[in-house]
Amino acid sequence: MHRYCTVIGVKPQKPKHTPFNEKALENFKQNLIDYLLAGHFQIYDTIIQQAEGQSSPKMALTTEIYPKLENNTEHIMKWHDNDLNVTINDESYSKLNLALSDIGEALDTRFKLEDQLIQWAWQAVAPESKK
Repeated sequence: MHRYCTVIGVKPQKPKHTPFNEKALENFKQNLIDYLLAGHFQIYDTIIQQAEGQSSPKMALTTEIYPKLENNTEHIMKWHDNDLNVTINDESYSKLNLALSDIGEALDTRFKLEDQLIQWAWQAVAPESKK
């Protein structure tokens, strides 16, 4: 939690309206987009292509996990586009805090889905003796 607060530019255990570190928040927003794009246009496709040549988890990869990752990306992008691109002031402060909290929870879910994707892909390409 403390590290996430640092990454997004929030000072934990500070008064409610302590200013954000706007540079940290800008870096977080850019890194978030880079991470989401890399996942969908590079990493996930590579993992799924590697596993498609195998027989076991192909359907789980393409019908269970990948759609959940796509849905997760859409939700994070919606928060990014609608709630993070605001001028930080007294009116937007609470909305921004809520969006950052929601994004943190969505990222937690995403990390778990990515772990499943990697696990199932590994099972598809691992020799029988390693399963």
